[in-house]
Amino acid sequence: MHAMTKKKEQQIQRVGLVVNPTKTGSFLLIKQVVEWLQGQGISVLLDSAASPLLNLDIGAKPVRELPPAVDLIIAFGGDGTMLSVAKQMNGSDTPLIGVKVGGLGFLTSVTENEVFTTLGEVLAGEYRIEERIMLDCSVIHSDGSIHREQVAFNDVVIQRDALERMLMLETYVDDEFLATYACDGLIISTPTGSTAHSLAAGGPIIYPETEAIVITPICPHMLTNRPLVLNSNQVSRVVIASEKSSPGLMIDGQIAVELHQWDQVIVRKAPHTIRLMSSARKSYFEVLRTKLNWGRR
Repeated sequence: MHAMTKKKEQQIQRVGLVVNPTKTGSFLLIKQVVEWLQGQGISVLLDSAASPLLNLDIGAKPVRELPPAVDLIIAFGGDGTMLSVAKQMNGSDTPLIGVKVGGLGFLTSVTENEVFTTLGEVLAGEYRIEERIMLDCSVIHSDGSIHREQVAFNDVVIQRDALERMLMLETYVDDEFLATYACDGLIISTPTGSTAHSLAAGGPIIYPETEAIVITPICPHMLTNRPLVLNSNQVSRVVIASEKSSPGLMIDGQIAVELHQWDQVIVRKAPHTIRLMSSARKSYFEVLRTKLNWGRR
């Protein structure tokens, strides 16, 4: 997958805004953005959860209904907001752009000071679209019951409870035995998520449009256990081999289900991607340098 710049003739005419309702300090900026967009002849829709808080006389829809109704979605918040929106896109190819409100963020590439400059470039067709893979995760419990598939934009994490002993995780790739990890947990990450939990656990930074999946053990009890980069078409299966343990399965940082011995977690590339929009002038490497303070002493 390659980043691409959209042609000018394919103009954006409808924009949807998704707002983190707890970031009240951004409300004034959002109202200014709405006014600015309308001044450019763009029709604007709000997500219905935030609409009453902003008290604007414009249409609103639930986040899940916004993608087919607009040409672009702008999410105001942090990476958590972007993760939430990405999981509600339902396979839509509507591009998504994030405006960072608050602390550190890799997915929210636009700062509050850059909003109007970036939007001006977007409306002029001067932007890039990056396609990011997602993951599908399902659980087969030891009794044969199946936990429904969930979508992850960043990562799938199996992690022990704080008071439990280390986990024993039998791990397979395409049904071939890989290893039994003795560890505090295991992270299966997209390239997008490689700068999240996986990075904190010692995993590599993967260029976000790479077709790859990263397996990173958390605090492995053998020094030879290292992160592993797989082809994105390979399927990972993790079997909980620990006795008397109940690790949590987390999808993008949210607890999804409690696991028990002989439960199996299956992770594969999702059939659809997320299309992230960014300024044509801002590269991923610039974002890395800025966020990680590379080059500073």
